[in-house]
Amino acid sequence: MDNTIDIAKQAANQTINKQAISANNLANVSTPGFKAQFRNLLHTISNENDNDKLTIDSFQYDLSHGIIRHTEQPLDIALPEDYSWFLLRNDRLEDFYTRNGHFEVNEKGELTMKGLYVMNPKGIPVKVPINSIPSFNSDGVLTALVQENNESKVVTIGPVKVVNILDNSYLYKHPNGFFRLRDTNVPTVDSIVEKNEKAQVIPGALEESNVNPTENVIDMINNTRQFDMQMKMISDCNENEQKANSILNINN
Repeated sequence: MDNTIDIAKQAANQTINKQAISANNLANVSTPGFKAQFRNLLHTISNENDNDKLTIDSFQYDLSHGIIRHTEQPLDIALPEDYSWFLLRNDRLEDFYTRNGHFEVNEKGELTMKGLYVMNPKGIPVKVPINSIPSFNSDGVLTALVQENNESKVVTIGPVKVVNILDNSYLYKHPNGFFRLRDTNVPTVDSIVEKNEKAQVIPGALEESNVNPTENVIDMINNTRQFDMQMKMISDCNENEQKANSILNINN
């Protein structure tokens, strides 16, 4: 009976985790470039007492392409190829990867994405002239409209760095929401990340989230039902245990 309660508790805990994942997916259904998350539940057999035990696989992500939505915003840019990613970097020179091309310029004139720096093909943070009007042209090259001597002129800044991830299995999602390469069991960065100097880009557009709202709503309903059944199983086991103890006490 104790084993049944233990199994039900493990199952309930994993159901809560699955519910949190579905809720997070739904919360990001409108986040550009967001990749749906899921987790595989596996049943294994314990070698000690042959009781079923619920185990969990690692986090998995659906890295399939989202729909391209045209925004006509000057700093929006999308990648039509599944294997292409934008390269971002933080102050500690750590690399991050994203398919969200909704960039912005900070007060220092640096092109950023949620506090991370957008790189140019040479691996240098992209900077635009202060008080200029930056935009991506039809070729995906960043330009800036600047005022000099009461005259307007367009300055070419260049493209942003795009890389190809040759094996998505080495990617994991960092707590900041962007993807990174795993620190362990990775052959070499160069064998996984390939420069894409002629990347196809779509200016004035964003890749939408690939979350399927209907599937995640159904998952949440099913998770709620499973959790209710698991709680009832625990309650029934506790009740039966109390009755059994009462009978034993009477007989003694």
